[in-house]
Amino acid sequence: MRVLKALADAEHQDFLEAAKIIFRDTYMDDILACTTSLTSAKKLQADLSKLLRFELLKWVSNHSSLLNDISTSEYSFEDTNIRTQ
Repeated sequence: MRVLKALADAEHQDFLEAAKIIFRDTYMDDILACTTSLTSAKKLQADLSKLLRFELLKWVSNHSSLLNDISTSEYSFEDTNIRTQ
């Protein structure tokens, strides 16, 4: 976690929203984030990959268009129920 936060801190000027997600919505090796639009979700998806400089896997989305741009090996087929407060 410390390395992820250091990277987010160093790159926050270029990837402001992605850096915020790293600080706020990351637990161990999982990132859980939401946005208000498909456009911002696609930007966040791209920015997280660029910021972290590696391929992110196990994408889950309630909007199928977000998963169209990635290969099927990169997203999870599990039925995932996420509890929110």
